[in-house]
Amino acid sequence: MPTFSKINVIDLESTCWNNKVDIRPEIIQIGICIFDPTTKEITKENSFLCKPLELPLSTYCTTLTGITTNQVKSSPPLRETINTIKKQYPIRSQPIAAWGESDRIQLLSEFKRKGIDCPLFDSYINVSLLFNLFKNIKKRTNLLKALEMCNSEPIGNWHNARDDAVNTARILKYLIENQV
Repeated sequence: MPTFSKINVIDLESTCWNNKVDIRPEIIQIGICIFDPTTKEITKENSFLCKPLELPLSTYCTTLTGITTNQVKSSPPLRETINTIKKQYPIRSQPIAAWGESDRIQLLSEFKRKGIDCPLFDSYINVSLLFNLFKNIKKRTNLLKALEMCNSEPIGNWHNARDDAVNTARILKYLIENQV
């Protein structure tokens, strides 16, 4: 069993449309922070924009995330963004945690599609699943509802990858403090 001292908590924002389901989403923002389960500190909060292949972003996507076409147009593509993250975060030696499975699935799918070496997921922690098990909840709970159930106000903006990563780390902190 691998040992680790810190957890990389991530969140993704991807291209999206209000009523189109036949288009594959692409990552446009990766939020990340480091959570130390021993000290319960959250550090190195950051977000990285990625240029998708398909532009412009939909109005729905910009309204939801606050990310504009101009912002991502001048950003590096996903491969370069991942290389930057690999240089700044210990993603090969520490587990990745995220809210649910959708970010893991999106990363794996998009890495495969774009021929990117997947440096992630030697260990993956599904924080949503842990939370639901801890709270004995049978149906899917979103991050905002989970924060509410922990008597915690969300930090930052909903659908901002950095803020959502930090809020996910705060749920991990809650679970540890309440002795999962």
